Amino acid sequence: MNRHFNVKELSGKFEGVFQSIEERFSIKLKQIILDPLKQDIINDHKVKIKISGDGTWIGKRIHVLNFVFSIIGQQGCSGEKGSYLVGIIKVPEKYESLKEGLKDVIEEVNNLKEITVDDNIFQV
Repeated sequence: MNRHFNVKELSGKFEGVFQSIEERFSIKLKQIILDPLKQDIINDHKVKIKISGDGTWIGKRIHVLNFVFSIIGQQGCSGEKGSYLVGIIKVPEKYESLKEGLKDVIEEVNNLKEITVDDNIFQV
């Protein structure tokens, strides 16, 4: 399965894995570019994304946080079909814990100002 997805371990004291948001986002943008019905999402080569997360219990004792991105303007972006899983982490849902546990993801998001897909440059 790892040959299909570039999954990395999160650094720090919390257990978790994630995929590069830039890699996942570029795959979705390629699909949007090829679909004429979705061209309105990429007006003026500007695309907005939203990062969110939600905690859930696995069994009775394990609490994890799933974090996703959505492409704003995409039909269904607020539902499950418009949310693209980026990673999962075993962390308490407290600000300091999330800040520490997701530092790799936060850094990648903060550095993602533009993305190039098939010779098209998009502002994020």
